Amino acid sequence: MKLLVVGSGGREHAIAKKLLESPQVSQVFVAPGNDGMTLDGLDLVNIGIYEHSKLIDFAKANDIAWTFIGPDDALAAGIVDDFNAAGLKAFGPSKAAAELEWSKDFAKSIMAKYHVPTAAYSTFSDFEQAKSYIEEHGAPIVVKADGLALGKGVVVAETVEQAVEAAHEMLLDNKFGDSGARVVIEEFLDGEEFSLFAFVNGDNFDIMPTAQDHKRAFDGDKGPNTGGMGAYAPVPHLSQSVVDTAVETIVKPVLNGMIAEGRPYLGVLYAGLILTADGPKVIEFNSRFGDPETQVILPRLTSDFAQNMTDILDEKVPKITWTDKGVTLGVVVASEGYPVAYEKGVHLPAKTSGNVVTYYAGAKFADDKALLSNGGRVYMLVTTEADVKSAQDVIYAELAKQDTTGLFYRNDIGSKLLDVKPKCVLVSACLLGEKCKYNGGHNYNQALVDYVADKEVVAICPEVLAGLPTPREPVELVDGHVLDKRGNCYDDLFEKGLERCIYELTKKSIDLAILQLRSPSCGVNQIYDGNFSGEKVAGSGLFAQKLKVLGYPVLDVEDIKQLEGK
Repeated sequence: MKLLVVGSGGREHAIAKKLLESPQVSQVFVAPGNDGMTLDGLDLVNIGIYEHSKLIDFAKANDIAWTFIGPDDALAAGIVDDFNAAGLKAFGPSKAAAELEWSKDFAKSIMAKYHVPTAAYSTFSDFEQAKSYIEEHGAPIVVKADGLALGKGVVVAETVEQAVEAAHEMLLDNKFGDSGARVVIEEFLDGEEFSLFAFVNGDNFDIMPTAQDHKRAFDGDKGPNTGGMGAYAPVPHLSQSVVDTAVETIVKPVLNGMIAEGRPYLGVLYAGLILTADGPKVIEFNSRFGDPETQVILPRLTSDFAQNMTDILDEKVPKITWTDKGVTLGVVVASEGYPVAYEKGVHLPAKTSGNVVTYYAGAKFADDKALLSNGGRVYMLVTTEADVKSAQDVIYAELAKQDTTGLFYRNDIGSKLLDVKPKCVLVSACLLGEKCKYNGGHNYNQALVDYVADKEVVAICPEVLAGLPTPREPVELVDGHVLDKRGNCYDDLFEKGLERCIYELTKKSIDLAILQLRSPSCGVNQIYDGNFSGEKVAGSGLFAQKLKVLGYPVLDVEDIKQLEGK
């Protein structure tokens, strides 16, 4: 079969290249694409993403089985609706469903209505009202253009002055045109960001490997926001329990909510998430694949991509499989000056081969067939290796050999992940066999004991340090308060226990904390629901919250397996 991909960037290159790998696919067209894609056997179609009627005519004339829509602005313009009206299949959400991305205010309203965890917010079209809100709430605070802004319409303001300036640029200076005619101003969320993608049809979905993007232009997460300067997948230190929580509290309610709103979702759903002390929360939704995350996620797909998408479009259950080996990492090479002013026409290095893949985003052949830069983000080098450090070594060794005059790239993609083996580990005492549970028992965990055998261990039970007896009444968190079944409050005692715990920690250099699951003190990503029913909800115990705020790496004991080799 023949397929069509709409778009022109590195994301579309990765999509089209993966589709062409299918034995069922004879030809993949990309409209409009970029010249670099032809080096992978892809065929370009000189039709723009907004020329829906021409794209439809092309698809009909060339017997296209279905079309994959890449860019957000094409989806926002209703391209899927137009294809469907013409009797053609297109993979992507309708305009109504894509509003999850093209209106941040709409997305926020959906999250509020269906109880999806996200930052508190307010929406403004009047500058003076926005200014008053910012001054009232203080900084840090986040200012977002309501509409599409190529990934650059978000300002994380560290001061009130910065936030007011951002609101002024959007609402009065027309920096993002109609996209900035309204702004969403929301609370700053502290935590680690990650990307979660899903292939979706209605309430059926398949979760992809987690990924982490690098938005800032320069090393050390400095400089302006960009469309993305590099990424890796999966996120090795992100526990499965976090993903499971995100699915239950975010993905499922949003998809069911969209059905309830008469906007059933089909396509790729991107959830930009942040892991807070209260569990994962939504930063934003995108109604398509991210760029550059696509370039590191799709190489990990081991099933037939074209067949998978065909099955989803035909409302069949796709058999989607992924490799669980190693880490896939990619570094974006951009034009000097990006994301502001930059020159085009820089000569590009030769396309890589072997275990380093080149995805082109902005490339054009000169008359002499030399490949030249033709955009802000120009190309991306991607490889899959055993771990982050090995992947970095391969990519940066390749970049060192290339002539990147007139171009630039970050030298630290993935560096936050470079593992330093923990030497001193904080552990919930019950996990080591100490009888400090509320019922007088323990939660001895042999895997944990084996893991810490060669490490210094600090064993702590916050509840015992609080002066509570063993055994004792079971307690749970209820609206932020520590209560037993009879409603007795233990807030003061728990606070005293936390103070004593933190005092103990000041005596040691703790590299990692491994805590007992679901405890009102030590639960990392889940706790009991406060009704003493045995039901679990997203959230963290008070001690785990405190550790996260203080910057300690914190892990649920259920996820001990991810520490193998560390």
